[in-house]
Amino acid sequence: MQDYEINYDRGIFLCEERKKLNADSGNYESMLAMEQEIDGKKQCLYNLVLATTDHIKALVPSYDEERDGPVAIMEAELAKTLNLEAGDMFTIYDEQLIINGSKNGCKSACVKLLDAQNIILSENHIGGNLLIVDRGTAGLFPGALYRQVVNVWTEEGGEAIAASSLERISDTNGYSFHNAGQQIQKYVDSDHCQKVMHWFFIIILAVIGLLVCFNTVFTNLLNRRNDFKIMYKIGIRKKEMYWMVMKEGLCQGGMAAGVTAIVQAVLSAGRQEPFFRIFAVTDTGVVTAWVLFPVFILWYMFHKKMAVS
Repeated sequence: MQDYEINYDRGIFLCEERKKLNADSGNYESMLAMEQEIDGKKQCLYNLVLATTDHIKALVPSYDEERDGPVAIMEAELAKTLNLEAGDMFTIYDEQLIINGSKNGCKSACVKLLDAQNIILSENHIGGNLLIVDRGTAGLFPGALYRQVVNVWTEEGGEAIAASSLERISDTNGYSFHNAGQQIQKYVDSDHCQKVMHWFFIIILAVIGLLVCFNTVFTNLLNRRNDFKIMYKIGIRKKEMYWMVMKEGLCQGGMAAGVTAIVQAVLSAGRQEPFFRIFAVTDTGVVTAWVLFPVFILWYMFHKKMAVS
């Protein structure tokens, strides 16, 4: 069993310059969103919730209170954003950092990163902004609003019995009980649902866009069927007409992709590389559609003898 106390009453912040952050990490954008001027320099902030426990050694067996001093356990992705490894020192500040716009006059603590791992404490805290610190560090930032969380770990096969007993105890004493396995599965299902809906709307919009594009090209070529008929009669080969409409489609697709690329470049500024790569793929698809649609439609017209006899 591991007993935690979570402090909801104090705003605790990390403070770091943008150039020292890892742009390929999950928390990079969150820290950029809180960038502001501290002591005359642009600094990226990140809000933390402090939790403390007497069972740090259970989380990190190598922990020694006298040797290690003030320590913290941080979520792995956040440590990656800050380019921190186990043994590195970093500083946390209270909310006066934002109020004063300066590190002077605010309460701070320099702690050692003991380990980077994801800790599940409750349905509201599954890592991310959670920082587990020793009792001494937590005492530097006292608050009035606390929540106590008790993690109970069981041996394999004993989960059902433990869950049944804990549910009965919770009902009797008015506590909240959450099964970590079910909780994680709920987050996984929620994330999967969001991805499915995300791709569902992307596919719908892509299909609508392709249909509009196809209809525009088809109407354009259909209105020019007499021109194709005349060109065919004066000896211009079908291959040359295919090449002609292909070049027209390439020009139109290039202009469309060029206009959208300007907007995309603005949206991609300062973003991670995969963000821009998504736009690059869609632009390639737009140009390809504009090139192939005219060729296919012209072939269909020839095949059905709609344009020439």
